[in-house]
Amino acid sequence: RSPSAGETEALFVVTVRWEYTVIPHHHSRRFACVSERDEYLDLIQERATQRIMALPRDGGGRPLALDVLAQLLPLDADRRTELAAQVQLGVLALTDDRLRPTSVRLNRAVLDACRIVIGILAESEQLAPDRNPDSEAHRLHALLDGLAMHGLWDGGTDAGRRALDILDQHLGELGAPPA
Repeated sequence: RSPSAGETEALFVVTVRWEYTVIPHHHSRRFACVSERDEYLDLIQERATQRIMALPRDGGGRPLALDVLAQLLPLDADRRTELAAQVQLGVLALTDDRLRPTSVRLNRAVLDACRIVIGILAESEQLAPDRNPDSEAHRLHALLDGLAMHGLWDGGTDAGRRALDILDQHLGELGAPPA
């Protein structure tokens, strides 16, 4: 029987907590339930994608771009859990090559979302023509990752509001030529 999404999520979280609080230096037990881990990570990516796809497209431009980025920040309990799992996987992937492809895939999905955001700005003529879209997507990805980590560690509503304000300011600056 295939476990439900809730069971998979619980198994993954319990596995990570148990292995890193009880036996932090025993790598052989890490992610014993590989299929459940992969299913859980697919669920994370699918939920973020569904939230982005459900956003209203009317208006577009900078407000839509900011709404897309907000789906990737830890602004509520679900998104905090998703980000915490992704961060845990990234840390584990540093010492376990079997986990690296999954971690890289999730990281690329965030970069792809940043490329979409830059495309939204370009399409609405809110990206300065002399800005390199690929470079700007990478810069945005780095900024988003940093703000997401701050939000994960801080956890308060002020952190989320601050992150959205910083991202909104950055998106606005992309409309001007680079300094």
